[in-house]
This record gives sequence, C-alpha cells and structure tokens, in this order.
Amino acid sequence: MNSRSLLSTMALAIALAGCATPPLADATASEFGDANRATYAAMIVNPDPHYDAPMTTSGEQAAAAADRVRKGTVKQPDSIRTTSGTGGGSGGGN
Repeated sequence: MNSRSLLSTMALAIALAGCATPPLADATASEFGDANRATYAAMIVNPDPHYDAPMTTSGEQAAAAADRVRKGTVKQPDSIRTTSGTGGGSGGGN
C-alpha cells in the first residue's frame, strides 16, 4: 500500500467513526423517551390530589372576586421584586 492510499483509508476511517452511534451509558432501548414521558406526566392534573392542609376558600370570596372583575375594580397584587438589579438583553445590532 502506498502512502496516498493509506492516508485516504485513514481519512475514511476517521470520517466513518463520526457516524457511529455511541453506546448508551445506562439506558437501554426501552428507556428511550423517558424524559419526554416524565415531562408529559408532570403536566397532567392529578385527579385525586392529596394536600397537607385543607384548602381554605368560600363561595362568598369567589363571588366577591367575580363582582370585582365585572366592575373593573380588581385588587392589584403587591409588587415584589425578585432581583436586585437590571441588565441582560442581547446586544444585537446590524
């Protein structure tokens, strides 16, 4: 084999190595998609939820809130800042 064919064979081997599928670390083929299934499961409402404390609300509070919405006098929530500064953004430009 001359050096030219050896070089082209090595280049082909390196190129094909990039196409190989790497072995899975801890997963088997049956575990593919588990992350998606877990995400979907997290979005589904629990039909029988159990809470640590009883839910406290009343029909009177709900009716009063509905009246405020109809009249346009909705109570505005208190403003709460979660960061200490401003900044960020994507500089961008032309």
